[in-house]
Amino acid sequence: MTKLHEEILRGRIAELSRDAGDLETRGEFVVVIAPPAKADAAMSDAELDAALSAALSIRSVKDAVAEIAAISGRGKREVYARALELKKQAKGRADDGR
Repeated sequence: MTKLHEEILRGRIAELSRDAGDLETRGEFVVVIAPPAKADAAMSDAELDAALSAALSIRSVKDAVAEIAAISGRGKREVYARALELKKQAKGRADDGR
């Protein structure tokens, strides 16, 4: 990109979209979206359980596992096994509450 009046903005989509109204809207726009950076260290077990529980409350097991595996630094098989265990525990608590 070698435009005379080139401007490069970097940030999260939500942050950039908030400021979009203030931008001059002439010429062309190029938007490059990259996946989130991989976690430097794997999530702790407690963090994994919390993230999985939240994801499972609004997504299918398959989608929740894919999402959490991508951000947790852990393998899909490990995350899937933990997701099944969390669902089993939740079902057990629901059965005890009858």
